[in-house]
Amino acid sequence: SGNFGSLDQIQALEWVARNISAFGGDPGNVTIFGESAGGKNVVALLVSPLARGLFHRAIVQSGSTGAVSIAEAEHFSDDADPGHEFSSNEVIATLRVRDGSAADRAAARAQLARIDGDTLAARLRAKSPWEILAAYRAEPEEALSDVPDVFRDGTVLPREPMLARLSRADGYNRVPLMLGTNRDENKVFMAFDPTWAELWLGVVPRPLDEARYEISAEYRSKAWKATGADEPAALLRSVQGPSVYVYRFDWDEQPALPWIVDLSKVLGAAHGFEIPFVFGHWDLGPQSGILFGPWNAEGRDALSRQMMSYWSEFAYAGAPGRGRRGELPEWSAWDDSSPTSPRFMQLDTPAGGGLRMSAEAITVAELLEAVDRDPRLATQRERCRIYWELTRWSRLMSEEEYAQAGAAGCRAYPYALYPWHGPAQLAASGS
Repeated sequence: SGNFGSLDQIQALEWVARNISAFGGDPGNVTIFGESAGGKNVVALLVSPLARGLFHRAIVQSGSTGAVSIAEAEHFSDDADPGHEFSSNEVIATLRVRDGSAADRAAARAQLARIDGDTLAARLRAKSPWEILAAYRAEPEEALSDVPDVFRDGTVLPREPMLARLSRADGYNRVPLMLGTNRDENKVFMAFDPTWAELWLGVVPRPLDEARYEISAEYRSKAWKATGADEPAALLRSVQGPSVYVYRFDWDEQPALPWIVDLSKVLGAAHGFEIPFVFGHWDLGPQSGILFGPWNAEGRDALSRQMMSYWSEFAYAGAPGRGRRGELPEWSAWDDSSPTSPRFMQLDTPAGGGLRMSAEAITVAELLEAVDRDPRLATQRERCRIYWELTRWSRLMSEEEYAQAGAAGCRAYPYALYPWHGPAQLAASGS
């Protein structure tokens, strides 16, 4: 992901436009699609003026509309216009301290104010990839570096936030769009995070606290649905009309391992699990044999054929309709004209309810209100824990908004002192 990735993709699309007819393709009917970071890049291409006219349909699988400003990407975190804690300047300062070029961050910052760009570039290129990556923090849940990746530079991407561009008819490259998320997006990250689960024999994840695991996974996955599918779909529907199609992938037929764990509950319809269904293969890495076997082959093979049929028909005609052969349930466009209007297609086997349209959309505001009313969260501390996670991991709120979240607010549970245990933290929280 990132702006350089978007530039590479734009150049690839330009190549396709010039050459695809030689391979029997239609340069006037090009579909782009991607999953996760790839889905984020598809959104970037939707708003990039450099990609105008180079594609004609787009599919976003578990993507997002997030992008940072130049200030966030470059500035120090304590500048007047603050940058990300792992902005380019912060990382360069860390590297200079670690290699002995500067005594501390303040000294590194003073040096950077004097050094010229060519010298700095040469010194950075002399670093190994591992030295540079080590300057970033790897998130425990995703094992990915926390780094500004897509930024609004005013060239590849406009300086306005992506959602602002998507709200205007002249703000993005309007094409038929399919987007969606998986029902249990975050479980695959939580399952391999030692703060949430243990690995039995180093392979099979088992939650440390099943009830807490389920509640947290539910809210985080709904947050992804709200920000990655439902709210963008409603916005785009109001701009470009009935050419926006939304799905939720619900397949969760992994096996229960006797006396160990039920993987359908621990993983479920997790992030990335729809990919084998879209491509018709069953390879999700070394543990694929645990997830996919003869016990679930009939249902998943059938669902895969159905999903490939919808994806192909969308690429061909700009609408998934009833699939390529016209035999599937009608996948209609997002419709929010009434509370009961069909909005998205649920993708599942007959055992899980089958293919069906649903009206169960959710907004960020509704999700935050639900936390306050959830009877499973018996105390304000438990509610604030969910609000903290939605701020930290789902980025639904700022830290100040977190402090005011819900009817009672969370100032008694300071964001910076999470998880609020130990004498100093409890005293500071007033507990």
